[in-house]
Amino acid sequence: WGNAATWAAAARASGYTVNNTPAPGAVAQWNAYAGAWIGYAGHVGIVETVNDDGTVTISEMNNGAYGGFNIVNRRTIPASDASNYIH
Repeated sequence: WGNAATWAAAARASGYTVNNTPAPGAVAQWNAYAGAWIGYAGHVGIVETVNDDGTVTISEMNNGAYGGFNIVNRRTIPASDASNYIH
């Protein structure tokens, strides 16, 4: 699907559901420049858990701001931080 910034459109075209509702196993997707640490390529992570306080725990890799490149890390973020969730 190319850079992570294009994953939502590609997922829709492939028949996947794309929305703003996180669920375990969904792909959290960020559009290009969607946050201070996100560049033109966007970013993706996997939703591990949806928490009662409105946060999600994701696992991700190659996040230079949180862990670094070639490193898998896990972090908890507000569910609204992701641009989309792909199911």
